[in-house]
Amino acid sequence: MEFRTLAEDLLRTMAYQKMPMEKPNQMSIGERGILNYLRYVRDGVLAGDLSRDLGITTGRTASALKSLEKKGLIARDAAEEDRRCVVVHITPSGIEAAETLRRQVLEHTEWMLRTLGEDDARAYVRIVKRIVEFQAEQARVEEK
Repeated sequence: MEFRTLAEDLLRTMAYQKMPMEKPNQMSIGERGILNYLRYVRDGVLAGDLSRDLGITTGRTASALKSLEKKGLIARDAAEEDRRCVVVHITPSGIEAAETLRRQVLEHTEWMLRTLGEDDARAYVRIVKRIVEFQAEQARVEEK
């Protein structure tokens, strides 16, 4: 089997999967990631910790936070222990938006798996789990 050819084919296919924003007030992928982090991982987090944990630059984080705050989905406050640091909290509107996004993603994923059929859906989930395990192992090796 020619794995290089398969890899190139996969990357070409994925490169054409653009996800344009449909509405001016729709969230970017980065904004969704931040909102989901605040809702499902940890609320009341320092902006710098968000950057580190999500693997995005502080500049991108600041831009996304500004946009989310303008939309009323998050609030930023100075940290009590160090006023130079910014603590980010999700608002009730942000919680609602994160839960709506999660439902939409779940519905779309369910549709995709149904479209694949039971055998291919199970195989797809099994393969994605293996890939995640390989990546986690690689990250552990690189940390050493």
